[in-house]
Amino acid sequence: MRADDETRTRDPHLGKVMRYQLRYIRMHFAVHYCVAWCESKL
Repeated sequence: MRADDETRTRDPHLGKVMRYQLRYIRMHFAVHYCVAWCESKL
């Protein structure tokens, strides 16, 4: 990322969208990891 990239640095809504997407991806992987771990313990 460059500081002169105006789309990323000047649009606060885009930052919110990116944070939401990252949070969703992290939650998705966490759920799958927990399910796989629980199944391995059975």
